[in-house]
Amino acid sequence: MPPIYRPIEHTDLKAIAGVFVESLNHRQIAVGLEPLVDLNDPHAWEEMWQTVRRPLFEHVSAHAGTGWLAEVDGKVSGYARTIQREHVCQLTELFVSPGQQKAGLGRELLKRAFINVESRSKLILANSNPAAISRYLRSGVYPVSTIFDLERKAEARPIETDLEARPITNDADTQVALNEIDRAILGYIRPEEHAWLCSQRSGFLYWRNGIPQGYAYAGQWNGPMAALAPEDMPAILAHAETIAAQAGETFGLMVPMPNRSAMMHLIERGFTLDTGHTMYFMADFSPPGLDRYIFSMPGFFA
Repeated sequence: MPPIYRPIEHTDLKAIAGVFVESLNHRQIAVGLEPLVDLNDPHAWEEMWQTVRRPLFEHVSAHAGTGWLAEVDGKVSGYARTIQREHVCQLTELFVSPGQQKAGLGRELLKRAFINVESRSKLILANSNPAAISRYLRSGVYPVSTIFDLERKAEARPIETDLEARPITNDADTQVALNEIDRAILGYIRPEEHAWLCSQRSGFLYWRNGIPQGYAYAGQWNGPMAALAPEDMPAILAHAETIAAQAGETFGLMVPMPNRSAMMHLIERGFTLDTGHTMYFMADFSPPGLDRYIFSMPGFFA
């Protein structure tokens, strides 16, 4: 039977998350790493779904622009979703079960994900799969920057700085500050992401003389992080790493190559650069501040 394509419903979230994890497991094994979780172990998968995947999948679903899935013989075998933020439409996910990756599902799902999109700009955080990159190029986006994963066990890193770190709250002044920084760095605002990030991670705004200079989120997952001035990025990173160290977490980051101040700070700190998880920022526009930005992990949204 030919594949059936239909819009994603809320009751499909666990099924599409299964496709996501199955695809990541396939990539992990291909580079000699352990799978994220054994999907044949219902207890392990249920724990991962409830504690790690469900909050993120529900957030994207609540603010999705378009979401489509493909069913093959009654089983969810692929899906794609987008989110709309001002003039930018971002593809948050496009995953196909490993056994179905040459059946044309990805091409059809991508076509549906961007259907009826009125945005002036498109954005995709893409992994290094050549077939996927070719598909994205044909959709009208182009690699703007390479993104590398860097990580190590977090350590408390005191650093001299005149920046004042304040916890991110939901008050109006804080939201205005976050929007101003995002506008300067990304070229658009995304208050929905900040609201969700605050519920999941420790977030901080960094001030100098009463003027906001940047922000960072840290926890089990880290990012996004932004600095209006590149020279402030090492101090922001040191503070965020200290927060992660207090929780005993590994400090992993998705750093775009133009962010020289972050890259050199982390390399000098002994962070390992994981070329096995290279990603690409693909878009039909160039954000003004990738040299002062670190992406959110995992890479669902910028």
